[in-house]
Amino acid sequence: MKKLIAVLLTLVVVFPLAACGGKKTGTESTDPAVPATDGSGEAITDANGNVLPANLPAGAINGIRETFDPMEYTIYMNVFQDISSKQFDGIEMDKKGTFAILQDDWSGKTRYYVWGYNDTTRCCDYQWEFVPADVSALPEPGSYIRVQGTLTYTEDRNKGAMDYYWITDTKVTVLEEYPASKFDYDLTTMDATLALVQLSRIQNYSQNYAGKTILVYGRTLSPNTLQHPYYDGSWNLDFKTDKAGGQVPGVGQYLVLGGTVVSENGGVWLDVNTYQEF
Repeated sequence: MKKLIAVLLTLVVVFPLAACGGKKTGTESTDPAVPATDGSGEAITDANGNVLPANLPAGAINGIRETFDPMEYTIYMNVFQDISSKQFDGIEMDKKGTFAILQDDWSGKTRYYVWGYNDTTRCCDYQWEFVPADVSALPEPGSYIRVQGTLTYTEDRNKGAMDYYWITDTKVTVLEEYPASKFDYDLTTMDATLALVQLSRIQNYSQNYAGKTILVYGRTLSPNTLQHPYYDGSWNLDFKTDKAGGQVPGVGQYLVLGGTVVSENGGVWLDVNTYQEF
């Protein structure tokens, strides 16, 4: 039975942090004047029915190689549907995807992930946490990697995996190196769910991040508030910018914002110095 599961796990994957929704797509338009379509002329929408822009970057904004694998997403969901059964403990894993580092202030741990998406809507993502054998040998976040090891169940989420399972006894192979970020925390190297978690840590443990620089991708909820790019109400981030007289054009605009985290009077906001719209 475990051999059969192991074969399936090499093909697909998913977990409780994952977000899901939206519409499966085919070919995306590259013409910024025309909405992205699924190949039949129908616009691609996200989980809330928002039409994605035609020039939405292929890759996490800055040319990061992304994996789109619906089978992997399904396996991932199956693994994390019933954590208490521990039925996948000890399974051999072989996963390819984008590398991300998450600073988890809640547990006091630095966490390492290999991630991908279900399809090109980027609404449904999966992320496998792993324990590197040698942290110093890891590439820059955003690099494309292969992780081989053993899926291991951990009872204590503070000391172990955030969602009880992670890959141990790992061998990490760098397939494509991504250049070093100019920011302390580059959330564009994360899938949408990991970015959500990292941003929640930044906002809830702002004393650890004040004065640090971050790069983040999202949609404008208001002229001075960014929200999750694919889900309404998942996260909001206030910001200030001198663009367009201190405001950005158009609610619903897709933006990459970079700047310094400011924590004052019980609030957290981003003092923007890097601005890009799509």
